[in-house]
Amino acid sequence: MTHVSLPPLWMGVRAWPTLSRILVQDHAGPILKARLPADPQHPRALACLAEGLALRVPGARKLVVVTVHGAANHTDALAAARAVAGSVALRAALAAGLPAWPAVLDALATAEVALHPGRVGVSFGPVTVVAGGRSASHDERAAAAVAAKAQVDLAVDLGVGQAAATVTSTDLPPEALGRYVR
Repeated sequence: MTHVSLPPLWMGVRAWPTLSRILVQDHAGPILKARLPADPQHPRALACLAEGLALRVPGARKLVVVTVHGAANHTDALAAARAVAGSVALRAALAAGLPAWPAVLDALATAEVALHPGRVGVSFGPVTVVAGGRSASHDERAAAAVAAKAQVDLAVDLGVGQAAATVTSTDLPPEALGRYVR
């Protein structure tokens, strides 16, 4: 098996009481950094901008929005979200409409973040596929229906704290995967 590291175009939005920030970057570094005075509308507007930028990635057909919560701190939450959003296995599976939750767990294992194995949870939209660190009883068709949507919302609980972060990426169609696997 060939392992491929293909960083996505990462987007993050963070709002504080007095400031909103957006960061868009790829493997080469930041593409866009913005700091704006706080406004209740900014986080959603910035998230829409991030989503629009993500869909400009060649071959992208769907958005993958990864939200990690239950992290020890924001740095861990962001690292875990980036690892999951950057998983080639997950992105290729989502392009095929498959809810590849083992790829999520594999990505978390490489993220080097604090997590509680017995509390980890993974949900595709409203469908919980991993609870308490184990495969949860779930409707595989319902999970596949979420994975087939134009926007896949993926939630991951690390089970150790209160911090959260969201990273927006895209799927990875099979024709694009062929360019990176040799």
